[in-house]
Amino acid sequence: MQKTRSLLAWSLMAGLVVACGAENGGAESGGGDQARAGADRVDEATASATTATDAPRVEEAYQERIDEAWREAVAGENPAATCAGVKGRATAAPAGSATRALEACNVDIPARYFLAYVDRVEAGEQTCMSLMTEVMTKLPAMTISTEGFRDLARQEGHMDESDAATAGAAMMAGAAASGSGANDPRRIVKERLRDRVTEVCPAEVGTILR
Repeated sequence: MQKTRSLLAWSLMAGLVVACGAENGGAESGGGDQARAGADRVDEATASATTATDAPRVEEAYQERIDEAWREAVAGENPAATCAGVKGRATAAPAGSATRALEACNVDIPARYFLAYVDRVEAGEQTCMSLMTEVMTKLPAMTISTEGFRDLARQEGHMDESDAATAGAAMMAGAAASGSGANDPRRIVKERLRDRVTEVCPAEVGTILR
């Protein structure tokens, strides 16, 4: 539980930094950072053309960030920090303005990340036990709702009560993707993984997806 909370807190802080950077338009970034960002964009041009087009289509204000998270997921890189930036921004946005983006971050992108991990297990690069650990430790952070994000921000001291109250209305934007039961994003992600995990890790599927 402590490890999971630490992961959530780390994702929160990373997301707040990303969100603030997006709002400030990178005005405070140094020339070196801009040069590195430019180089990264050039290096990723080919990958972007093949993976971003498969990314979920979301609200225009969030599409670039979702494309980035999708590329990370396809590459087997943890997209939690990038999606935390989306959630951080959504907590201060008008209610309903990021519904699809939040759904993508809570369901589509985590599912794609774990499917990439299953591919690595199948290729012999990882094991079924490591997949189980990955799902148990990373999925909670990836599927934290905007309400949970806001509450964690307040607990970690990144929001005062006034900020949290303002963000409270916006958290409803993610209700469809962060509910309970059939609408629980963790359950939906696991269902999307079931066929591949059953195929690659039949002995462990019950534990991995419980």
